[in-house]
Order: sequence, then structure tokens, then C-alpha cells
Amino acid sequence: LIANVQAQIEKLKAYKQSVITEVVTKGLDPSVPMKDSEVGLFGSIPATWSMKKFKHISDAIGDGIHSTPNYDQDGDVFFINGNNIGAEMLVFKDDTNRINEQEFQSYKQPLLTANTIFITLNGATYGKTSFYHGEKVLLGKSAGYITLKEDENKEYVRFYLQSHVAKLIMELSLLGTTIPNLSLRTLNEFWMPYPPQIEQQRIVSFLSEKIGQIDRLIAIKQKKIDKLNEYKKSLIYEYVTGKKEVS
Repeated sequence: LIANVQAQIEKLKAYKQSVITEVVTKGLDPSVPMKDSEVGLFGSIPATWSMKKFKHISDAIGDGIHSTPNYDQDGDVFFINGNNIGAEMLVFKDDTNRINEQEFQSYKQPLLTANTIFITLNGATYGKTSFYHGEKVLLGKSAGYITLKEDENKEYVRFYLQSHVAKLIMELSLLGTTIPNLSLRTLNEFWMPYPPQIEQQRIVSFLSEKIGQIDRLIAIKQKKIDKLNEYKKSLIYEYVTGKKEVS
């Protein structure tokens, strides 16, 4: 039962990525005229779209410090790495290290704005993203950031980073490496199909509703798995402790 429900979740995740990929590379209207993107990986794109690299739509792209700060668990600044990234907002766990204000001020501060997207740069979860909401943070080396220009649509860019084609660009950049590690050069040169901004907003509205529906289905099925696992553990416990006997 657990395996069957997990398989359903994986199918929903694959469907979610396919929906995102189709919309951020071909748009919402399948009948619009198309043109050659002139970037081999993408094929054709809607005629009114262009192709842009992240460096052309960003004010800053960078990563965190490549050293270990002096921790202070009474400090009010979180020291984050890739494992804090992946939800819409940064996730701070009980074991997330902290530093104090004095230690924080000893490092050069990156350009973080309301239009910043954090991205995990290495490990098995590379490519996961979160938005910046003004949290007091110092970034570690596995936490990257893309600070978009003020008039760019961060929701659209984050959806694009979840698409199959974006994941493929990341995978191709990692060929020949032993440890997955997205480079800042890869992020700067990252290609993206670029619709007019009014169309970007329409795509964001469509995907927010559609992906929200899929995510709710995934959450329901995950709860079912959690309950089945709890039942499995309780069943084992009852038999190995003799509370139930094998007939």
C-alpha cells in the first residue's frame, strides 16, 4: 500500500514538472505563432518571446562565505546553507546555527532584496529555491542567490527553475564532476525563455492555481503514507512485545 501511494506521488510530481515546463517554454496558448529560439536546447518558442540569460535580468548573482563563522546560539542571525532552501520561505531548523550581530558585520553583505531568489548550489538537493523575505541571514557556500532587477517577476523565474529544461541545464553543467555543484558561471549564463511581462504574470497566476492543486493532492497522499507507516510500526511493536500473538 505504501509503495502504491508513493508511486502515485511520484506520478503527480512528474505531472507537476511537465505542466510547468510546457507553460514556461511554450506559453498558455498552443495556437500562437512560434519561432526558432536559436538556443538548441529549447527548440521553438512563441514568436513574441525572447531568450535571456540570468545575468541580463539580475542585479547580482553570488554565493555565501567559504569559511566557518564563530557560532553563537544566542545570536539573532541564522547561518544558512542549502538545507535551509526549498520551500517558498527559508526553513530554519532546531539545529540551524546562529551568529551574533558583531560576527555578521565582519562579513561583506550580499545584495539581497525583495526580488532575491535563494538556490541550493550543491549536494543531492541542488537547484531547490526559496524567496527572501527579509530574514537576517549569513549565507554559507552551498547557498546561492539570484537578485533580480526590480521590475523582473521573481515568481515566474522560480517556476522556470522548477521546469524540466532548467533541471536539464543544471545536469549538463555538472557532467564530469564528482560532487554536484552549480557554479556561479552556470547561473550567470543560464538561458531562459522570456515572455512579455504581462504574459509572465498570466503564467504565474495559472501555475499558482494549478500547482497548488497538485501540491494539495501530494500532501493528502503523503499524510496517507505517514498514517500507514505509523500503523506498520505499531503493528510490529505489538507483535514483538507479545501484546498480540501470531495465530
